[in-house]
Amino acid sequence: MKTKIIIFILLLTVVASVYFFYKFIPKKNPSFVFENKTEFLLDSITFSTSKSCIYKKIFNIRPKSNFQDNFFFCDSIKSDGAYSIQIYHNNIIYNKVFGYYTNGTSLNNSFNITLVSLDSINVIMD
Repeated sequence: MKTKIIIFILLLTVVASVYFFYKFIPKKNPSFVFENKTEFLLDSITFSTSKSCIYKKIFNIRPKSNFQDNFFFCDSIKSDGAYSIQIYHNNIIYNKVFGYYTNGTSLNNSFNITLVSLDSINVIMD
């Protein structure tokens, strides 16, 4: 009976360890949600990394709208850096740098990016 209990505890420990190991490994391509809480139609948004690898440019973001996607690294990025978002509205660029990646791998699983006002970009990282 003691052997079965020990085997059960050992098996449970292994399963829990594998679960937590995979749950907290950073993703190579983290997801993001962008929400425009303003009343403004945005000309465009550019998501990029600090190593000049432009990820994506999205045009005509409507007021009170949101969308979800993933960051994808360029194959050439094998170093450390950060993400940035540039919001274009009426020939003015609003910029925010956030997050961190190392060796081309994100330290974050996801980002929730909220444009509260034209001068306030909030980023919550997971």
